[in-house]
Amino acid sequence: REVWRGIAEGLNAVIVNPAVVIGEGNWNEGTCRFFKNCYDGLPAYTNGATGFVDVKDVADAMINLMESEINNERFILVSENKSFKDFFFSICYEMKKTHPKFEAKPWITGIAWRFFAAKTKLFGGEALVTKETARTSMHQFFYNNEKIKSAINFQFIPLNETIVRTCKQFLADRNHSS
Repeated sequence: REVWRGIAEGLNAVIVNPAVVIGEGNWNEGTCRFFKNCYDGLPAYTNGATGFVDVKDVADAMINLMESEINNERFILVSENKSFKDFFFSICYEMKKTHPKFEAKPWITGIAWRFFAAKTKLFGGEALVTKETARTSMHQFFYNNEKIKSAINFQFIPLNETIVRTCKQFLADRNHSS
């Protein structure tokens, strides 16, 4: 909102809204935990879906937009829309791990977020499932990337390439720290 206010007052700016950003990083935080959780054994998936984008694409798109003449625009950054089931199965396949065996229904995710909230309150740490992640994991969100593709002729890294690269790095980091 502040950026839009600045734009209204003459600021040259471009806004990017990335989907779920995937890539290498701290395997215990953020979306990097997807890879750690799959490696450790993810028991379930939900029937939700969302958009995913490579962290490298986010950086490249932002640089390309800053170097362009484009101002006062907003762009969605998404490589592909994918179900959580397919996303987790792809990660497990690349890591040669067993994929989740069952679909978690809303009542199961409701129990899960409450369990993790209590565990966090009692023992500290970060909850694996929160009320918000449980809720959003049940919905199907689909995003369109045509605006940025046509505005700066941007090509996204295919999601499967991102998954393969990120899994290789996760396994290398895991083997190096052992």
